[in-house]
Amino acid sequence: MSKVLLIGPGGVGALLAAEVAALAGVSEVVLAGRSEARLAAARQACLAQVPGARVRGVPLDVSAVDRTAEVLATERPDVLVMCASLRSAWDLLGRSDREATAITQAGLAVRLPYMVSLPLALMRAVREAGITAPVANLCFPDVTGPVLATQGLAPTVGLGNVGMLLLRAAEAAGLDPRRDLIRVVGHHAQMFTAAQGIRPPAGEETPRTYLGDPPRRADDLPYLPAARQPGSDFDRLTVAAATPVIEALLPGAAPLRWSVPAPEGLPGGYPVRLQGASVTMDLPADITLEEAVSLNSGWARGDGVQEIRPDGTVLMTDAAREAVEALDPALGEPLRVEDLPERVALLDHHLHPASAPTGAAARPEGEPC
Repeated sequence: MSKVLLIGPGGVGALLAAEVAALAGVSEVVLAGRSEARLAAARQACLAQVPGARVRGVPLDVSAVDRTAEVLATERPDVLVMCASLRSAWDLLGRSDREATAITQAGLAVRLPYMVSLPLALMRAVREAGITAPVANLCFPDVTGPVLATQGLAPTVGLGNVGMLLLRAAEAAGLDPRRDLIRVVGHHAQMFTAAQGIRPPAGEETPRTYLGDPPRRADDLPYLPAARQPGSDFDRLTVAAATPVIEALLPGAAPLRWSVPAPEGLPGGYPVRLQGASVTMDLPADITLEEAVSLNSGWARGDGVQEIRPDGTVLMTDAAREAVEALDPALGEPLRVEDLPERVALLDHHLHPASAPTGAAARPEGEPC
């Protein structure tokens, strides 16, 4: 029986915590986050779904690396799940002001500082504490994973995104994704439209979806089920895609063939075989790893990412830079890892001016990505 430590029990994190508490291989769920109110609410939600479950809350500001390392060293989880970001990916839903419109049009890459800052702090703490347990990251993993990999800090796997495409393909084909082999190579930028049933323009690449072995291409499947709406509807699909992955990462778990974002820090999403801390690629024979990485790197432009350099610097696409040019051209400049706090403050200056002067370290805990 295993202990799972979940950081960030707000929004989708709270939903995921309840599902994890119900897993047969989990003996205890430890919830960690800044907000004691969220910790209490998430704990109650877990107990309502799984009466008698062992669920504890630990107040923690994950941006404080030394303190986080102390908590990790004390808890020694078997699986670590990262769900906290400085701001939610849904933070701008419903906003039509000039600032929100420009930054939304630029793609999620411009808001990457909100998404990568806390996973970076966590992985530094993991290294400091000497934790070897697998880490599953929910925060924009298709892009944060490869950025962290340049620092030698890649989480084991990401959660959601390409796994959500897998579930939609299974639904469209009437298949059981745990029993029937479905493999998807795809990126977060494609998931966002595919989950809404929005097909790409003619000539634009779709995620590559393979059924069975020998594999049969069925790239239209993720677009066929009923449209999901950004927000809580996406969150439920995220949880459904993430829970089997977390279960497969538990010590002694049964093997699972699934599709996950950023295995070992690769950009985008890929089919893998999971069993405990072991993650191996599971690509169909007609595509090499190099080809899959190249496809995902190109698809990242849909999120506004032109390139991730070997030092972790993220270059924005021309479209992303043009979207924010009139608002503030600095938002579209290359993003270096060492500049994350300043870029968070700049984003807050435009999007959340009331909180901007306090800086990134004092941000309230955000919703998951």
